[in-house]
Amino acid sequence: MRAPAVSSISKIVAAAFAALLIFALVPTDAFAEGEGASESGVEAVASGLSDQSNDSADSVILSEDNEAASPSVALSGASGGGEVEGSNTKPLTLASGVVGKPSNFINSDVVFDGEPVIGSFTVDGLTFAVIDESTVELVGVSEAAAEAGMLTLPESVAYEGTTYALASIAPYAFYLSGVTDVTLPASVSDVDDRAFRSSDVASVTVAEGNPTYSSFDGALYDAEQLSLLLIPEGKQGTVRIPKTAEVVSPSVFSHCPLVDAISVDAGSAAFASENGLL
Repeated sequence: MRAPAVSSISKIVAAAFAALLIFALVPTDAFAEGEGASESGVEAVASGLSDQSNDSADSVILSEDNEAASPSVALSGASGGGEVEGSNTKPLTLASGVVGKPSNFINSDVVFDGEPVIGSFTVDGLTFAVIDESTVELVGVSEAAAEAGMLTLPESVAYEGTTYALASIAPYAFYLSGVTDVTLPASVSDVDDRAFRSSDVASVTVAEGNPTYSSFDGALYDAEQLSLLLIPEGKQGTVRIPKTAEVVSPSVFSHCPLVDAISVDAGSAAFASENGLL
């Protein structure tokens, strides 16, 4: 009659010994205190036996005190600091990294030369990201910023006692803004080639005195109008090319689906057009 009792005790002892052996083999750092505990012991053991050297972008790194460390964020837009696909200029800047919905904008202190400045701010429906102590980049435009679709960007903007010059236009800055006509100030020296993507902007005008850019028939050129740099996505119908133009890259036509013809002004030494073809 005592045999079943002895058998039960033996099973319990064997199970306890197996459990102790498993816990001895599992690395201690596989069990964070009070966090990530599985509902079953089997799941916890499986988690602990997983490859501890996994360093993929989606993995969570534990600090020395076993608290989950925040993953680092690279704003280059490509692994290893490479260029962003679709851009021939440069990786995304800090300012460009906040492009998107308003919830993505940075509204915290960033230190330059020991003095904190605001990472991003909004004035009159325009959201700017700080590049340095004196310049900002336009990263967002609200629907309220434009009057009947027209928007003239300021050459400078003041915020909390500091005046910043508008130096650049970020990718997708006019995303779903309702703006159709944009005037860039003389201070802008960098317009991302994706600045007018996913927008209704059909015409770009550059203020006189800009040393970097000029405009012709609503498109963006270099200051001497030798190179066609950008056609806004909302441009419709015919694109006129001035007789001064010498360089027209095929890529400038890749994101203007409403353009159906090309016309070269008379007197051009570099191009001619026929039946809407260049």
